[in-house]
Amino acid sequence: MGLYSSFEGQPGYSYKIISPDGICVIGQENSCMIQGMALENKSTTITLGGQNYAVEYTSPAGKPQRFAIESAQPMLGAWKVQIESAGSVQEDMMSRVLLKIVYIPENMPSNLVSSR
Repeated sequence: MGLYSSFEGQPGYSYKIISPDGICVIGQENSCMIQGMALENKSTTITLGGQNYAVEYTSPAGKPQRFAIESAQPMLGAWKVQIESAGSVQEDMMSRVLLKIVYIPENMPSNLVSSR
């Protein structure tokens, strides 16, 4: 399963991704697991609630700005995806960005699953 999104990067705008249990996965604050402003491109594995997630992120300096969060296990709960500027949610920008959610049915044989 996975979450994916991208938008044409604009100075001062960045993603903030919050897991269902309220943990900031990607964002500009020091409390976030992956802080975008300090990174060019980031690809890493994180663990939340005992589940591993592959996270890829292109920082706000990148054009376009992208993120992908994937897991071999079901990604349960409501993930929150925001676009922020100066710590404020930019609702007008969010209405122009598509969020893609990819899922694999649990009954699909694993040998049919291919990588991106």
